[in-house]
Amino acid sequence: MTSTIAEISINRPLFQSFDYLAPSDVQVGQRVVIPYGRGNQTLVGVITGLVDESKFSRLKHVQQVLDPEPVFSTQQLALARWIANYYQQALGEVLFAMLPNRLRQDNSSEPNQSTYLKLCQHENVPGSKQKRLLDLLAESDGQQLSMSEVRLNGFTTQTINSLIKRACIERLKLDDEPSVWHGEQQEKLTPSREQATVLNDIKLEQPGCHLLYGVTGSGKTEVYLQLIERCLAAGKQALVLIPEIGLTPQTVRRFQQRFARPIAVLHSGLSDSERLNQWLFVKHNKVDIVLGTRSAVFAPLANLGLVIVDEEHDTSYKQQDGIRYQARDVAIKRAFDDGIPVLLGSATPSLESLNNAWSGKFHWHQLTERTGRAQIPNIEMVDMRHAQLTAGLAERTLKRMQQHLADGNQVMVFLNRRGWAPSVMCQSCGWLADCPNCDARLVLHQHSSQLKCHHCGWQHPKPQHCPSCQSPELVGLGLGTEKQTDILEQQFANTPIIRIDRDTANQPGGIAKLLADVPEKGPALIVGTQMLAKGHHIPNITLVVVTDGDAGFWGVDYRASERMAQLLTQVAGRSGRGERHGEVLVQSRYPEHPFFSQLINFGYLGSARHWLNERQQALLPPYHSHAIIRCDAPHDWQAAQVLRQLVAQLTEAQVNIRVLGPVPATMAKRAKLYRQLLHFHAESRSELNRWLRYCRTLLQNMDTKQASWRIDVDPIDVG
Repeated sequence: MTSTIAEISINRPLFQSFDYLAPSDVQVGQRVVIPYGRGNQTLVGVITGLVDESKFSRLKHVQQVLDPEPVFSTQQLALARWIANYYQQALGEVLFAMLPNRLRQDNSSEPNQSTYLKLCQHENVPGSKQKRLLDLLAESDGQQLSMSEVRLNGFTTQTINSLIKRACIERLKLDDEPSVWHGEQQEKLTPSREQATVLNDIKLEQPGCHLLYGVTGSGKTEVYLQLIERCLAAGKQALVLIPEIGLTPQTVRRFQQRFARPIAVLHSGLSDSERLNQWLFVKHNKVDIVLGTRSAVFAPLANLGLVIVDEEHDTSYKQQDGIRYQARDVAIKRAFDDGIPVLLGSATPSLESLNNAWSGKFHWHQLTERTGRAQIPNIEMVDMRHAQLTAGLAERTLKRMQQHLADGNQVMVFLNRRGWAPSVMCQSCGWLADCPNCDARLVLHQHSSQLKCHHCGWQHPKPQHCPSCQSPELVGLGLGTEKQTDILEQQFANTPIIRIDRDTANQPGGIAKLLADVPEKGPALIVGTQMLAKGHHIPNITLVVVTDGDAGFWGVDYRASERMAQLLTQVAGRSGRGERHGEVLVQSRYPEHPFFSQLINFGYLGSARHWLNERQQALLPPYHSHAIIRCDAPHDWQAAQVLRQLVAQLTEAQVNIRVLGPVPATMAKRAKLYRQLLHFHAESRSELNRWLRYCRTLLQNMDTKQASWRIDVDPIDVG
């Protein structure tokens, strides 16, 4: 058999491809197994090119071609090259990040069977959870659901096994098929005047990026749905990105009920087998809609006609480890390359997107009114300076909560700190519980009697005596959602209280189970962290309380005001989404602070214009491009030495962009490693990328010993 020379990229931080002899019928984009290095080691690689000649005289042979056809299209390979170049990442690592886990090894690209639950009999059963699961199965396609969808909807193994024992359901192994809704379809709503304007202005046959600003509850999702309907009618596919896995079940169900079309769902809650099957549905052109979180931007859609990024401002779209891409920006690039429109939606758009819209790079659309009879809630400040606090809440706040609950409404209490107390102190000697691996305090989790680090995950049983002086007088300082919930349970003994934070959401059933526990009618208290701000619709909430409105004032990040305003606006938007008018109380020790008066009087958009002016004067993004090189090492001097050496070489090369540092990260030590930073700022993005490539070459040729380094372009964590 004749051979050809294949350029192959592997899943390693290597900025080069490798030449191998391959069968003459191989294609670019196929996966292959290759011998690598000395000994009998083999790796999976991706063919990224075919050439006539190699600069090497002796080439090894490809051992196995894994795929009958390429797993990457020409367009996907082009997108991967752009990501690798823009984010200064190795092409091989980018390509493997775009694949499901199963295809990163030498597994077949054939679908696997998945576990399903099938309805056998729909009878009266004890417990509302069991009844809800039977109702869900009765409404589903073929009266069966995959285990991943059942888990995402909040049902535990105990509930499932109870119904299996009662012979109400059975567990099956089936070949996967795309999800299609066969129940009663929801009709599209008549668009409001503003929605109709947006729908008329977005032409699917015209490429471009559209930014949709819509106040919370203004009907952005209905705009998405009607655009998708037009896209499907034109014979095209749609890609929809959402920021959090917790939003997936409710979003999937709404899309299923609206479109009797096959839908693929891609997110980290799927098993490897389920994720591979969903990916293969897309690859084999079996679905019309792909809905998923960050990595769904890589879905291999061949006939894409529309891309939608919901909550485009959300920081979860930025990958924080591995390939540090920004999914929103990759989505924009993908749509541009395909010549199709992309719609970014948010009630609190990022300053970068607002600047692009207001400067004319993006098309600008607005929804300024809530749908139906819902109104924008009133925001009031509560002065905490001389207030007596109960569960972190002032007396005025508690009285307002009592009034709303007495009226049969529901109240949300927002505190962006989980656990019982943010730190533990000895009252005798002043000892504080510090993480041994990080420059951080250990958080007390009273119910599990554990001290936990929320940065590296280290945990230890709560000591009974002070490790320093042996005193038993250990106290928790501050307030977390766990403690606040316990105190409120005493204050409102007859009111259901649901706590929603990462600790409770990590329990079986996740956030879907917690939201299902919120009563459909009657009073209830929902206590939680920023997970509550992610677009959840709880129509009976009429009061939102922000326990600590000052929490964002103490950050060193130049984005602190923007993020604080986004969080407060999104949390406030949970109030008054039904027919009853909503209120928001923001507790603060600085109620006259210009930040609050500006946000209340001029709204998010007016505040954003002010912050953009500040950014422009300070030569910060979006007016200047920004990147960080971070070096981690077991000792602080090792990390600083690597970056100082890099700065010296840049100075010698007469670098013409701003380089600041090295400086310690805000948390100088994390997970046993010390972290030093170099900040790069440039007027021109091309100039920034040119110098970053130069830095990358210098670092690769440098003896960094035990230190490791990484480049982060457009970072969201700048400290």
